Amino acid sequence: MDDHNEMYEIGLTAPMEMAEEYRLDEMLPMMGLKIGKRCIILISRSVNAAEVLDALETLRCAEEKLMMVLEDACGRCDSVCEAQALPTDNTEKEMLQKIPDVLMFGLRGRGLCLRQLARHLVKGDTIYEK
Repeated sequence: MDDHNEMYEIGLTAPMEMAEEYRLDEMLPMMGLKIGKRCIILISRSVNAAEVLDALETLRCAEEKLMMVLEDACGRCDSVCEAQALPTDNTEKEMLQKIPDVLMFGLRGRGLCLRQLARHLVKGDTIYEK
């Protein structure tokens, strides 16, 4: 498997409230599924079709929440604003070119300000902290 989608065992300590809310005891034994650089999904070692569908819905909800984080950080533009606000800096352009086409399509569809996104990418800004 490639390093963006590998399975491995992990140790986990969770507060009792979290364990109860997410019914972690029902997932034992579990494994971590690493996606990208900063995301680990915990999943039971054995799942049925309904559980896979539930996991997909959970991921869809997570995607929506992360898009909202980007919208809060970058703001939204209409097509006129985007056309006028596209980055002129080569570093900003290069950062936007690294975004996969399908993701860029979704960002544009939501009206995300790409210039602000490029600036955050270049600076390495933290845009979400809890």
